[in-house]
Amino acid sequence: MECLSALPGRVRFKAQNIYQNTNISEYVEKYIISLYGVKSAKLTVHTGSILITYDIQKTNLLTLKENIENALSTTYARDDVKFNNFKEYFAVIKNKNKAKRKFLFWSLFYILLKIKNSTYGKFSLSRNLTVLKVASLVTIVGGYPLLKKLYKKYAKNMPTNEDILLELSALSFTIMRESSKGVLVLVLKALNDYIKFSAEAESRKALLDSYNANYKTAWTESLEGGKILVARDTLKVGDYVYNYTGEVASVEGIVEEGSAVVNTLYYSGQPVISHVGIGSKIHEGTAIISGNLKIKITNLLDITEKNDISSKKLYLHNKTKKFENKVTRLAIWTAGLSYLFTRNILNAFSVFLVLSPKATSVALNSGIKNYICLLNKNNIYLRNANRFEDILNVNKIIFDKTGTLTYGKLNIISITSLDNTYSEKELLKICAACESEYVHPISVTLKDACSDLEINNINNSILIPSQGIKAIYNNKEVLIGNMKLMEDNKINIFKGAKQYRDYQRKLLIPIFIAIDKNLVGMIVLDDIIRADSKNLINTLKYNGIDNLSILTGDSYYKAQKIGSELGISKIYSNMSNIGKASLVESESANNTVMMVGDGVNDAFAMKAADISVSFANGACDIIKLHCDCIIYDDNLTRLADLIYISKKSYAAITRTILFSNIYNVTLGFIAFMGGLDIFAAKSLNTLNSLLVLLLNQRIRYIKPNRIYKNFYLNNSNSNIINQKNIP
Repeated sequence: MECLSALPGRVRFKAQNIYQNTNISEYVEKYIISLYGVKSAKLTVHTGSILITYDIQKTNLLTLKENIENALSTTYARDDVKFNNFKEYFAVIKNKNKAKRKFLFWSLFYILLKIKNSTYGKFSLSRNLTVLKVASLVTIVGGYPLLKKLYKKYAKNMPTNEDILLELSALSFTIMRESSKGVLVLVLKALNDYIKFSAEAESRKALLDSYNANYKTAWTESLEGGKILVARDTLKVGDYVYNYTGEVASVEGIVEEGSAVVNTLYYSGQPVISHVGIGSKIHEGTAIISGNLKIKITNLLDITEKNDISSKKLYLHNKTKKFENKVTRLAIWTAGLSYLFTRNILNAFSVFLVLSPKATSVALNSGIKNYICLLNKNNIYLRNANRFEDILNVNKIIFDKTGTLTYGKLNIISITSLDNTYSEKELLKICAACESEYVHPISVTLKDACSDLEINNINNSILIPSQGIKAIYNNKEVLIGNMKLMEDNKINIFKGAKQYRDYQRKLLIPIFIAIDKNLVGMIVLDDIIRADSKNLINTLKYNGIDNLSILTGDSYYKAQKIGSELGISKIYSNMSNIGKASLVESESANNTVMMVGDGVNDAFAMKAADISVSFANGACDIIKLHCDCIIYDDNLTRLADLIYISKKSYAAITRTILFSNIYNVTLGFIAFMGGLDIFAAKSLNTLNSLLVLLLNQRIRYIKPNRIYKNFYLNNSNSNIINQKNIP
């Protein structure tokens, strides 16, 4: 593979493998798009060129070249399953390119038409009355749902699609009449489509980037004895799968071979680190921190993607349809009366043209497209725009605790030396070194707090699940962990026992440190509430949403502590995944519920909620299937932005639709009174669509609401609700 040109963030390669080979070209393009840091990729099979734009902060030229060369040297068919997730993304890219071509074509046509009209004037055909009558008739049929329905009924036997025929007819007469307004409407529609599909493509690419490498797939054994990647949907109970370091288990089963240190955060909602071996049970969503496992599948959770809802469920859609039906009846009566009074069919056509409700549906559709673009601009991706109104109606928000309102790591409250031989700084240094090989929350906290980590002094380190660490540091035995670890190793903890229990009563996490069988210190840790959690709760309450709850599998004492600090009074604790789903279903009966979560244990609850939200960087992959909305920003206040932006956009769309309706009725009255000829009526009909497209552009400039003044929470006593108390 040859590098033709290279600039920072942009490179062009040439590969003979893809020359005139569509199959390999498609595979390689999907592979390149999936690489970390790649923004876009374009392959040209006619020349064999590969154009890539990438983020120089995330990847580099040499890494890209090496990865692509590896992809070109492998068999593409074998890995097809890995790229099934890209089908929707490439469909959006195709629509985006189609909209781009339409926009460029109609823009050029509009410019040429304006130049031609200003230089030579219009052709006589464009002013022909017969052409105008036929063009008006096509516009009337396409603009009224009832008339369009009748047309489709009688045109279904035609050799071509009736919708395409009607659209082509309207397009032909727009060109024949040399209508610059009509062409400008086509330009704006194509631009709207391009912006919408561009935003959706960016969102889908960000979503794909956030997935784990084994998303929706699993490693299994081939007939030849090798390891192959297969779709999770092809597996069945009794099959064997393999999980490696850094992956997340995609099945539930029993360990048949191997051992590993795992984190159950995504499964249980709590960052519990444990060791698993032969015979251990593995749950879907368990993260493999270190080690490799062969797992026999005992259960495949049937967690299907959340169903999308139809646009027919939208109140605004139904309201628009009602107006269309009413105005259709009005147009038929007024046009009929106009013809009876004047005996002039052109007057009747004028009434039909200006009363046409087509601009109303244009106002709704273009408004929603601009709303989707606005969300994308604010790092928010809404999977189904028809959930729009559910967001507006949210009156209850339920939060998962761990990983959503709190961080996955802890905060050091204090370090106490119980032996004059060691200072607090030295104790931290020793602990961080002993924990250096591990990635559980306590290890990460200690390593982040130590500025001069020395791992060369570690000879051996063993993680003892649910207890702590046993290590050799500078030829001394070091124990770091809870009271049980100390008691099992016969450490005298008398001088620290009282402090230890006091910290536990305060819902903190005390950790003993022993060196060569002597208790030398204690480190106290606590959950870190995300700084933006308080800002989010402030903003929600400021904007009138105060029915907030915490839903967690953690103990109610810890949940109470978090709730009281955030001002959330209703807390549901000790909840299983089924219990969470039952609660959300119960609450949804009388409320519009939004669920915010991140783990496998939240999946059923997310599916049961009216609106479900997760954060791309913090949620496990399966949760992203159940989310109506995914936020790509780590800032929690984006959740409040979602609600605010939705309300403002909805109000703007409603105003635009109202404007279009008033426009129709007012001009319909003027046409009925004989104040408009057919030429003016045809132009004004087009102008209605043009105006609503322009008015809806305002939506893209809506800015999230920010609170710049103090708003104090009422930290009343939390109402603790245990799972046992839930009917």
